[in-house]
Amino acid sequence: MHKSSKERMFKIISAILFILSAALFVFIWKAGVFSSQTELQNFIAGFGFAGIFIFILIQAVQVVIPIIPGGVSCLAGVLMYGGWNGFFYNYIGICMGSVIAFLAAKYFGKPILTYFFSQKLIDKYEK
Repeated sequence: MHKSSKERMFKIISAILFILSAALFVFIWKAGVFSSQTELQNFIAGFGFAGIFIFILIQAVQVVIPIIPGGVSCLAGVLMYGGWNGFFYNYIGICMGSVIAFLAAKYFGKPILTYFFSQKLIDKYEK
């Protein structure tokens, strides 16, 4: 794929993901989900059995786009689903997010760094 095509695709995907993330955050914030642990549990429980998949999706997304601290969502999983199940759901979500991040890095390559960091900073860490 040509470099300008990759850049254009990356910008479009980034814009869409940013808008979706912002909209989701505003929706969840206005719903009062982050006001307490109980509210977060009620929000996830409101999806019924699909709440497990929502939680796993949140974990996967937070690896790729760190909207919330990973420690907070890991703790929430353990508190909501218990020690073993919480660990399992956290693990599945984090692994999925890691695979997505790896594939994105493999597909877009090193040039993606220039969108987020200055060339000076990139050179510093390459040395």
